[in-house]
Amino acid sequence: MYTDGPSRGASPSLRPGFEPSRFDFFSRPWIPWTIVGLGIVLRVLAYLHNPSLWLDEAFLAQNLVQRDFAALTRPLDHAQVAPLLFLWAERCVLRVAGSGEMALRFIPFLASCAILPLALWVGRRCLSAGALRIALLLLALSAPLIDYSVQVKPYPLDVVFALLILCVTLRLVQNRDPGRDFLFLGVLGVLAPWTSFPALFVMAAAFAVLLLARGRPAPRRWRVSLGVVLLLWIASDAVFALSTWDWQGRDALRRTWRQYGGFAPFPPRTGTDILWYLRASVRAIGMPGGLQVRSVGILLAALGAAVLAARRHWTVLGLLGLPIGFTLGASALVLYPFADRLILFLAPALTFFAATGLATLWSETARALRVGRARPWSRSRSAGPLLLAAALAATALSIGVECERALRQVRHPIAREEIRELVAILRRDARPDDVVYVYYGAAPAFDYYAPRPAWRVRYGVNARREPQRYAADVDCLAGEPRVWVLLSHVHERGGVSEADLIRARLDRAGRCLAEHGRRGGALLLYDLSPP
Repeated sequence: MYTDGPSRGASPSLRPGFEPSRFDFFSRPWIPWTIVGLGIVLRVLAYLHNPSLWLDEAFLAQNLVQRDFAALTRPLDHAQVAPLLFLWAERCVLRVAGSGEMALRFIPFLASCAILPLALWVGRRCLSAGALRIALLLLALSAPLIDYSVQVKPYPLDVVFALLILCVTLRLVQNRDPGRDFLFLGVLGVLAPWTSFPALFVMAAAFAVLLLARGRPAPRRWRVSLGVVLLLWIASDAVFALSTWDWQGRDALRRTWRQYGGFAPFPPRTGTDILWYLRASVRAIGMPGGLQVRSVGILLAALGAAVLAARRHWTVLGLLGLPIGFTLGASALVLYPFADRLILFLAPALTFFAATGLATLWSETARALRVGRARPWSRSRSAGPLLLAAALAATALSIGVECERALRQVRHPIAREEIRELVAILRRDARPDDVVYVYYGAAPAFDYYAPRPAWRVRYGVNARREPQRYAADVDCLAGEPRVWVLLSHVHERGGVSEADLIRARLDRAGRCLAEHGRRGGALLLYDLSPP
């Protein structure tokens, strides 16, 4: 049974009772909204920078641009998978604002901005004042959240849905207007599989907490309402599962994530299997946790989880920790990978744990220093300075490092593959009879930026397992006086770049007339006519 508050009462508090101290740097009541504003400004700057679409974005953008609402209900091309309501929302924006990059990224941008006030809403119900402000600052500066605010991907929407479910569940546990909150939870349960795939894990955690919660003023009515909401959620998930039974992209994605180690080995039989779990935890604190110094982040998160367990805040610990466990379980069953952007929805939970750990460290530092001054003969006199040094180091390596990275991104905004500028150079300098050789990794973005090319276009072969085929592919261009070669999203294997293989063959067959380089790509002009 969860025992976070009194068995009866209007609104039992779930917030850990850390005492305030002079080391709580964010004690002003207006500071949280200032942090929210800072995070939104960082996202607006990234959005206005408007980088070029890269490979994964271009794949999904082609589906959105070329299909209508009915066609988006069918399996997507290029092994893409996305929630249906996200696709329809994107399609609505495209019909109003056109098919430009900013229109395509508008929904993820709005969702990323909404994360911060929602995190404030949730944190006020489950975190101490100091931990809340630390968590908000880390989320506002989070590189993964800022990065995916300017990508045509549904992952920020996953975070929004996770926070909405957490907030409604916390309100239900605190007995605040259960009738209206059950209605909200029912709506979220029905929309969950159609809006956010990983919302399944957060909803499962919410129901587990609510089923184990005690102290309801009207148990029978409360449990009947919970049962109705649970049935609605199960029915919506069943309809979603039946409607996506023939999705062709799932097997390809499963093979890809298996190749990149996204599925947990279960049961772990060797040291390598156990090491997978340790590495996955460390990777998760950096992505999606957003902490660049991962060793410090994992220690703070572990301390925060231990503090919540020691103080018997089981509801908060369950709501934040169970989705992590459920996702790992799905990963072990090869149903959902525990890796990278697909677990971005866990960012608030990991940040809340780390912020609780850092706030506890400062609280214990203040207590030790205060006791050391009152009783100079006690052991706390030496413990206080040690704790102060540890708290300062942890703050510098978490908040300090993230501030520095955020400032660096303001000066040098996120950009992966600036292929848009390379296509603009083609439009300016290429002649109608020129040949444009498009490396296969650049093809999706090229098709988006040049849907009706005015040149003779030849798409390169994908020969990752047979690199010798690149030489034969380039040899087919022999005799052409002007060949433009577009390189982007280049694959590298064993320290050898496929772009180097292609360029080496081109240098043997002719001479380079011009070269234009942009971030993540290059455009070359070759003369391959007979000597």
